[in-house]
Amino acid sequence: MSIAHNSNQLLTTGGTVSAWIYPETSGQLSGRIVDKSSGVAAGNNGFTFYIGTDNTVKFRINAGTIISSASSSIQYNTTWYHTAVAFNSSGLVTFYVNGLVSGTPATTLNASYITTVYPLTIGNRSSYTDRTFDGIIDEVSVSNTLRSADWIAAEYNNQNSPSTFYSLAEEEIGLPDAPTIATPTALSSSVIRWNFTDNSSYETGFRVYTNADVLATSSATANLSSLTETGLSENTQYTRYIKAYNSYGESASSSATSTFTLMNAPTDFSFGTITTNSITVSASGTLSNLASSTSGVYFDETSGNSGGSDSSWQQTSSYQDTGLSENTQYTYRVKARNGDSAETSYTAASSKYTLADTPTGFSFWRYSNYGSLCIDALPNATAGSSGYLFWRTDNSAYNSGWIQTSCWQDPNMAVGSTYTYAVKYRNGDGVETATTTLPGVSFTSSVGGGGGGGVSIVQQQTTVSTTSASTTQATTTISATSTQNNTATTTTTVSKQPPTPSSQSQQAGSTGSDQAKQVILQQIQAKIVEVQKKLIILISQLIQLLQAQLQQLQTQH
Repeated sequence: MSIAHNSNQLLTTGGTVSAWIYPETSGQLSGRIVDKSSGVAAGNNGFTFYIGTDNTVKFRINAGTIISSASSSIQYNTTWYHTAVAFNSSGLVTFYVNGLVSGTPATTLNASYITTVYPLTIGNRSSYTDRTFDGIIDEVSVSNTLRSADWIAAEYNNQNSPSTFYSLAEEEIGLPDAPTIATPTALSSSVIRWNFTDNSSYETGFRVYTNADVLATSSATANLSSLTETGLSENTQYTRYIKAYNSYGESASSSATSTFTLMNAPTDFSFGTITTNSITVSASGTLSNLASSTSGVYFDETSGNSGGSDSSWQQTSSYQDTGLSENTQYTYRVKARNGDSAETSYTAASSKYTLADTPTGFSFWRYSNYGSLCIDALPNATAGSSGYLFWRTDNSAYNSGWIQTSCWQDPNMAVGSTYTYAVKYRNGDGVETATTTLPGVSFTSSVGGGGGGGVSIVQQQTTVSTTSASTTQATTTISATSTQNNTATTTTTVSKQPPTPSSQSQQAGSTGSDQAKQVILQQIQAKIVEVQKKLIILISQLIQLLQAQLQQLQTQH
């Protein structure tokens, strides 16, 4: 193979010639590896690089001294060899076999003798074809630069085993770009997810720091969009910033952001003080940091009954609902929220009645053989466990039991006796009022003399205050044919004049007739008493009905 002459091939200031060879024999009369010469011993004017018959490679300039590599440095038909010869301008020649110096450097002619214009030939002589190389030649290099021993060794190693000769280091990419902080998410009372945007293509992972520059949590995973921090405290505000990192260090910090962990939902609530017009409720549970930011508790009254109202968001765990109606049921539930106003669910609802007030407005209706007691109507008297209890204090066996009407008849009264009664209410939850002891009431009978007579029906009305058991009492004695409510006492009886002598015979004749009239009169009086009993019961029922309608109207308005 020949390459046309050009001036770069002359190597007059020195150079380097190298090639990979696989020699099978020494070739035809010392086969040429690279040759640029005329082939005439005298005035050769070139250089020759060839293989010798003594298992060496050889080099000379013009007709100068032949310089050889180390003895037996080349074996035939066995392996590839990287051979190189480097010489300076003075003709000092150094051989290299497989990247190592071979033989002793020696001097041939000065490089300035290289002046030939013959072509550069590979595998034979330039001027003749009688110096053929017997084998394979590859990777030929001719340079007008004197290569160093390290350069030649690197060339050999690179071409002999490229995979082990060098490795590419990681590109020097520097610090990652800082992430962009996003809005965090409170996942529970102890866990927050810190959200961000990854702005880097070459991070190893991310780190979350506190505002005191203490590592809070981290992950050695690239391309994330959030990190989760656990083990935090309920309804507590945390401030964090984020950095990306790689082997070169950490990025700049993101901006900082803050959020509260969630508030645990109230576990329940309890009822405190209850009066006739107020109910106090208290939330149960940890409810941490209620005074922080917008944290709070909210009580919801759901019955819709008169006076009931919700609380506002408040930073105390108890609420008193006032302005309520007596013996009325109110229903509540409660929720909480954290410092970021994230609300919990409601608790289950629960109800209570306000208390019943102390009984007032006592009335006593007295008849021939029983008495009827009435008290002012209890609001919502038929709701839940509401009711009235009347009893006689001299013998509690005489009682009404718990009833839901405001009147009771005592059928066990003796004429001429005075009795004392007590009464109390209870509300819809069965909570009883204090006992009101009523003033003594008397039970009397008045019978007329002579041929006529009558049974008195006595009506007594007594007003009892809520603060005193003393009463103002007025008694009216009414005849069988008249019912009055006067505050003065009036007694009307049927009387007879003493009989005169002139009338004795007439009186004797009329005795039988008078007795018959007396029987009829007593029968009529008995009927009147029976009718009056029924009227009293009807009046009592009418009063209860009117009181219930009045209470309903008051509730609506």
